Amino acid sequence: MAQHYNPAMRFSIRDLLLLTVIVALATGWALDRWRLAKQNTDLKHQVRRLAEVERTRAAELAALKQALRSERELYWQLNARLLDADRMAAINDELARRGYSGRFRGVLLGPAPSPVPLEPTTQASDSDN
Repeated sequence: MAQHYNPAMRFSIRDLLLLTVIVALATGWALDRWRLAKQNTDLKHQVRRLAEVERTRAAELAALKQALRSERELYWQLNARLLDADRMAAINDELARRGYSGRFRGVLLGPAPSPVPLEPTTQASDSDN
């Protein structure tokens, strides 16, 4: 059997090098695209995680602000009571200094009651008869 010579099946070194360069460029491009797609997916996942953390922190911050408001209100109420107690203690000390009985010492008297006007009675007393 005689082999027939086919010039189309003959490749030169230049053709093989060109084919190698084309395959290398295509492979490099495909690997780069794959790496970028993976990096993009990872970054999207991180953004979702950070958004969730931000929502959680915002909710925690709102709760802390509410707790701070409550604590501030309680502070002002207790401060007002303490100022009233200090004022009453000063009044008691002044009464004791002026010579009133020592039984007032340590007792918070509080503010004086408002005077109640006395109304005249219309009934005759027994002594009038």
